[in-house]
Amino acid sequence: MSAASLTAQEIADKLTLARSTVADWLQQAGIDKFSQLDPKSSIRRYQRDNLGELLH
Repeated sequence: MSAASLTAQEIADKLTLARSTVADWLQQAGIDKFSQLDPKSSIRRYQRDNLGELLH
């Protein structure tokens, strides 16, 4: 999560607005959850030539 991420309550406090108003705006913009702000990292998959190559 980036350092600039604020909750709806924090934004509302800074703008002196109701939290519900800010939450509605964020929902309309499609960014009402922190998970929507940061893209998921891709899954790393490694392919090996021989089965069991990484087994100890």
